[in-house]
Amino acid sequence: MKHQAINKTVCVVLIVLAAFFSVSCTQKASEAINIVALKGPTAMGLAQLLTEYGGDEDAEYAFSLESQPELVGPKLLQGECDLAALPANLAATLYNKSEGKIQVIAINTLGVLYLAENGDSIKDVTDLRSKTIYSAGKGATPEIVLRMVLENNGIDPDKDVNLVFVSEHTEVVARMLAEEGSVGHLPEPYLTVASGKNPSIRRAIDLNSAWTDIYGESSPLITGVLVGRKDFLEENKKDVKVFCERYGYSANFAVENIDAAAKMISDLGIFEEIPAKKALPECNIVYIDGEDMKLQLSAYLEALFSVNPQVVGNKIPSDDFYFKP
Repeated sequence: MKHQAINKTVCVVLIVLAAFFSVSCTQKASEAINIVALKGPTAMGLAQLLTEYGGDEDAEYAFSLESQPELVGPKLLQGECDLAALPANLAATLYNKSEGKIQVIAINTLGVLYLAENGDSIKDVTDLRSKTIYSAGKGATPEIVLRMVLENNGIDPDKDVNLVFVSEHTEVVARMLAEEGSVGHLPEPYLTVASGKNPSIRRAIDLNSAWTDIYGESSPLITGVLVGRKDFLEENKKDVKVFCERYGYSANFAVENIDAAAKMISDLGIFEEIPAKKALPECNIVYIDGEDMKLQLSAYLEALFSVNPQVVGNKIPSDDFYFKP
């Protein structure tokens, strides 16, 4: 009887311990900050952070990738993720759509748009006259940026060039590989992929420089931003502050340690290692927050709004759009 009592006591203790550890694990998992990013440059700056602090069941951050921007918004608004790296104009659209339920924390990628040529005839924007340009950005910021650059260089996008829109950047690459003398509107790292497959494909025009020629250095072309759900940001300011400090270090790591960063980018499934290594110097990865972020992003959104209000959600976001730690 004594042994039975001891055995029962041991069993109770084991059950209690099992329950304790089960609850602890559940709490740990629920405490992980969930991040969604797009495959490509907007996620590349996260590589070092996620390699060091993510990747296992006890990690501080849970990370997932999407291939299409329109898949990220619903996850954010429905609470399936806490933070997201996505296109700057989409952040404004989501803010307007949700009536202010998301905030932008930082700019993570400046311009990554280029015009590439399978040949060597294009030296500046005026050389594009009468050319066919393949692009995958119809109706979105890539098309707007391209049109603005063309118009500001005296070229009518609807008459002086032939804009051919396809569904994906990979199709632009395929068209360029098949057609000598063709012109493609490509972001990095897709341009690097194309030139890797055919050395005749080269970077002809840097649209980022062409944009600043129009709007000045204080209003650069902006590709990606980091955003978060407003309720999450307000309730977790300390954790968000730590994350941002780590993200700033991680973005700088991607710029200064290209070989190591490319390996991390590949291991995380963001992009293949070799093209990532070649493209990183052209991806304009940054970490800009605070007042500088607000000044640059607001100017960029106003420029887009002046051409097509729909691309930023039909109105310029208010000051509440910009997160203040």
